[in-house]
Amino acid sequence: MVLPRKVVAQTLEHLLGMMVWHRQQTWRGDPDPGQKISQSIAYMKQHLEQPLLVSMLAALTNLSPSHYAALFKQHTGYAPIDYFIHLRMH
Repeated sequence: MVLPRKVVAQTLEHLLGMMVWHRQQTWRGDPDPGQKISQSIAYMKQHLEQPLLVSMLAALTNLSPSHYAALFKQHTGYAPIDYFIHLRMH
């Protein structure tokens, strides 16, 4: 089966776009999710006296609030707010 040129061209364009995007992400040095969680924990420790929202912590790590909360729980075993409360108590 021979694919139409338009389909081949679109597929190639998509592949090249993904390669450029991946290279930009690597070039920017975006931290891995574990580093992002570690950075947000450091932020929590520096701001114990202030109220924090999951949406604000997610924005600091460039993640959506739901994705941030899931990653945070995966890495720490706690929801972000529960972890923050635990930090405040200590």
